[in-house]
Order: sequence, then structure tokens, then C-alpha cells
Amino acid sequence: MQKAIYFEDPQRLPLDMFVSGAGDVFHARTGMGSDARLADGTDQIHVDHFGCRFEIRNRKTMGQPVDFPLEDIHRLDDYRFPDPYDEGRYAPIAESLREAGDRYVYTDIIWFTFFERMHFIHGFGPTLEDLYLQRPLMEEFADRVIDYNIAVVREVGRRFKARVHGITTSDDWGSQEDLLISKELFRDFFLPRYRTLFDVVREQGMDVWFHSCGCVMDLIPAFIEMGVQVLNLQQPRIFDIAELGRSFAGDVCFNIPVDIQHTMPHGSREDIRREARELLAALATEHGGFIASEHPDYVGNGIDPRKGVWAYEAFREADPFRTK
Repeated sequence: MQKAIYFEDPQRLPLDMFVSGAGDVFHARTGMGSDARLADGTDQIHVDHFGCRFEIRNRKTMGQPVDFPLEDIHRLDDYRFPDPYDEGRYAPIAESLREAGDRYVYTDIIWFTFFERMHFIHGFGPTLEDLYLQRPLMEEFADRVIDYNIAVVREVGRRFKARVHGITTSDDWGSQEDLLISKELFRDFFLPRYRTLFDVVREQGMDVWFHSCGCVMDLIPAFIEMGVQVLNLQQPRIFDIAELGRSFAGDVCFNIPVDIQHTMPHGSREDIRREARELLAALATEHGGFIASEHPDYVGNGIDPRKGVWAYEAFREADPFRTK
């Protein structure tokens, strides 16, 4: 895993495919702590440790955020962030590490990292509007989100030094056709704060993994600049795969599955095999830079679980590193 991330000549293709095959990574489970707001959860409503409520209309999905706890940005000082040192956040990591063996360990303890966390708390429309209409308050809001994440990352580093190798982070920045905000606003408002957070991740001896769905081609240079080491893109067919490789192969390690939106749900076994070869040919370098991936939720994505095994086998068959 680390040789692929650092472009240090892995001896075989690393596999982040723990559902359909024997993966090389271990996902350390996290908890949500003991925040009293969690008591509001029901079968239809899930409440996380930030007080964000998700309505679950389809049991195959995580639901949609509703009833945002900070609808009015002017009430920012009234909003209470969770305790980043809550033992309940970290105890499941310690417990699950007993099962990790010698695998590469990552944790998603700050998943829904920055932009997503802001609009889960404040609402999607109001977040976009207030970036223009209430910029000073949004600056303060953003800093508080990042400060919380930094405290959590440092606590992971303190508790699990050298045992947790990576922090997985996420923010979806694209629609099917374009970015959700301008590149200029991203660079001005978000990039410096991401960089501050990701610097702390690396200072703690952990790698920075970043997931972003949608058509984010124009932000990948910024992702690399802000310190992303492993980039997870679940919809490779939304890009020109060859162009993606020409532009960024060797600059970041790709963590990519066979496309979960088109190829995996609708493609044949040969389609899956062909795309695995295409991804490796375009995005892997002779020194590394590719980790084969899968989306863990086959049911939610309408994918026959057998196709996960096909993708696993296809990546192994096309391994560009084993032939060295």
C-alpha cells in the first residue's frame, strides 16, 4: 500500500477491496461519542454527533439531511460542536485494531470533512448563498469545522501513533457535468483550510486520502496542491480516463474502482475486465500510484455482488506491477 502511495515500486497491485476480495487495507471503525443529541434517532431519523438529522426514506441509503441545526448563520455562537476528545469516538478504533493484523489501517473519523459538514449543519442552499452574503460569519464557521477536525486528527495520532496509517476524508465537489462552485472560490476559501488540516494529518505520520464524487477534473490540481496523497474517484467514466492519466498520473495515487454508476451496475463481465485494464493503463505508473478500489455498498448502488468478484479478479489479472 505505502509503496504504491509513495511511488516506491510496489511488487504487486494493492487492493482496497475488502468486500469482494482479500484486501490489503483495514478500515478501523469509529464511534460517534455520547452526545445527548443522538437520543433523537429513530428508525426513520438518524442523528449524528453534530446534531445533523438524516431522514431515511429508503433503507438502502444513508438518507438525506433535514432540520439543519444551524439554519441561521447569525446564531453561530449558539451552535455547539461535539467534543473532539470524547472517548466514544476512539474506543471502537482501539477495539477494531485487534483484527487489523499487518494490513494498512485507515479510519474515516472525519468523513464528511469540510464542505459537506458545513452544509449538513447549515443547509446546502444557505451554505452556498452565505459564502457570498455572509462571508465573515462563514469564515468563522469554516475555521471552527477545521479546528474540530484538527483536534480529532491529533487525538488519533496521540492514541494510535504508527498504528493508523491513513485518514480518509470526503467532500463531493461535482455534479454530473461541472463543479458545484467556481474554481476561484474554492481556491480562495477552501483550499487554504484543507491544506492546514492535511498538513496536520501528515505531521501525525498519516497519509491523506480524499474522496470526491462528480465532475471534479478542474479541481484535481487544487486537490494535489492542498496535500491529497490518495484520490478516490468512484465514477471514472465521468472523466476522459486517458486525459485524466495524461494530466495527473504520477502526481497523486489514484484509488479507483470500476465505475459504480455505469459499468458495475449495467456492464458485462467483459466490460468490467476491459475497464479495469483501461484504468490501470492510464493511471498507474511504473513506480506505483494506483490502488484498486470498490464501493462497499453494492445493494445501495444496485450492483450484483457477483460483479464485485469479477472486478476483483479483473484488477488482479491486469496487475501492472507483478510483472516487474
